[in-house]
Amino acid sequence: MSRKPKEEYYRFFTVSEPRTHEKGHTEYKVTARFVSKQHPEDVKEVVVWKRFSELRKLHGELAYTHKNLFRRQEEFPPFPRAQVFGRFDEAVIEERRKATEAMLLFTTTIPALYNSPQLKEFFRSQEEFDALFDSTAEEQAPPPKEEAPPPLSDNDLAVFDPCYKQGESTLHRTHDRPQHLHLFTVHPAAVPVQVDT
Repeated sequence: MSRKPKEEYYRFFTVSEPRTHEKGHTEYKVTARFVSKQHPEDVKEVVVWKRFSELRKLHGELAYTHKNLFRRQEEFPPFPRAQVFGRFDEAVIEERRKATEAMLLFTTTIPALYNSPQLKEFFRSQEEFDALFDSTAEEQAPPPKEEAPPPLSDNDLAVFDPCYKQGESTLHRTHDRPQHLHLFTVHPAAVPVQVDT
């Protein structure tokens, strides 16, 4: 029994078109483009709109994964701190946009990052999950949709993720998310040392 070889892709990411959401926060258009190495005309594109807190969360998860890879030859890109005042300034929005793009481009060279469940979940279409949990979805008319490529199918996800299992639901995969145990560790310098004399 022969297995079909996995399709190899070049990965490209762009972060563009920051806009103010109706609820008052800034959203960023994040585009992932996958170009087949064997068939360059085969291009898959996923577009999502994310707010800064979601970008910061992804940065934390990917930085944690990278730290655990013990790859000391490259430093994970830094990310701007959250701030209450000035967050709508053009300079702050541009700094966040550039930092997000740098982080995503950094992942393209490290399989453990570009195949991570956190990155895939970040790009998964939110519509299917919103419809499940939004009790007012039937009462309100849906907003007009922009023409965008469809989200990656389970088959596409299987191509990008070597650990993907057919029929596995992402709604119940909480064990894949990092538990952020490093937040609860005590730095050795903070522990008093008793010396016997």
